[in-house]
Amino acid sequence: MFTFGADALFPSNRLLLPNYNDDKIHVCQLDGSNSSSIQLRYNPHAVSLYDSYQALVTSNQRGFIEIFDIENLKAGKNMQVGHECKGITSVGGNIYVRDSFSSLSMVDINGVELRKTLTTSDPLCLSLNKANEIYFTAVLDDNVYVIKSDGKERVFYNNPGLKDPYGIAVDDNNDVYVAGRKSNDIHRITRDRKRQDIVLDEKDGIKGPMGLSFNYLTKELMVVNEDGWSIRVYKIQ
Repeated sequence: MFTFGADALFPSNRLLLPNYNDDKIHVCQLDGSNSSSIQLRYNPHAVSLYDSYQALVTSNQRGFIEIFDIENLKAGKNMQVGHECKGITSVGGNIYVRDSFSSLSMVDINGVELRKTLTTSDPLCLSLNKANEIYFTAVLDDNVYVIKSDGKERVFYNNPGLKDPYGIAVDDNNDVYVAGRKSNDIHRITRDRKRQDIVLDEKDGIKGPMGLSFNYLTKELMVVNEDGWSIRVYKIQ
């Protein structure tokens, strides 16, 4: 068993699973078959898909992002960004990374910083929508935050029933999904915040959920479950 990080992906029907307890990324099919490991020179923290060919991996407690070729699963160049890269998200060529305490940077694929935002609380997990709005959970509080195109941070969602918000993902309708690690549920909030519901809970097998990742092609939500010891994939209606 492995304890996986807060993000994982499934390009080409594969899972890319960073294990921040060792220096490997684990790869397998959606059903868990054909598993293998990629040896790294560092402990990874999170992974985000950049495009159909490349993934971005942050280096746990180090200040760089490594680019991975998804087809041959080979590491490419490093981008030096900040002091401590952790959570990362990318959509449409835009990359946001938690690069130091209470700081988010927008960078391009060459590592050039385009914008930096100092945050109220230290970002934990990040997710970016197609409108270039970044949503994140926080290390020290139970708020879900959003930074819109004006660069200002706002509280997007706070619900007493959502306990220890952790993983976060945005679907193709810009609905936001948040994992309640201690409330054992997945909350869904519309972009305009007019509708919110609990789409998955304990009766669906949710227990200690951490990372979330949404597959736009299959309309499936992947949940890193049981405090990182298992993976579940759900078709979301």
